[in-house]
Amino acid sequence: YKCMGKTLAVRGGASTHFGDDKDEEITIFESGNEVINVDTLTRKGILRAKKLKLVQSGKVDLIVTSGSLNFAIQHLYDKAHKGRVLGLFRHPVERLISQFFNRQMAIWSDSEWKESDIVYWAENIVEEEQNNLL
Repeated sequence: YKCMGKTLAVRGGASTHFGDDKDEEITIFESGNEVINVDTLTRKGILRAKKLKLVQSGKVDLIVTSGSLNFAIQHLYDKAHKGRVLGLFRHPVERLISQFFNRQMAIWSDSEWKESDIVYWAENIVEEEQNNLL
């Protein structure tokens, strides 16, 4: 999106660290990537984007959401402001395996994952996944 000069709405623009998630108006951050100060990955963030009239503002070109697609469509768009949906899917088992190895190496990760094996991961985490494809 950067090379196309597009503005993105995703979690990164609504930093709780800097209070950007509390702003009362839409702000575009130009830090090499143009992002908007809303978190469209959570329901709370989507409702905030609705309140700020994100789509109607015309300031955003791409909205990224995950798991809340229907919720985002219902709350952000209307008959006068329609959008297009593009779905990108990763194989759910490959994604979980990648997540397992990432958590083992991540410095912020709980120590229990550093010593666990992938079978333990599959038996204890996959049930928490809300993915009907598994």
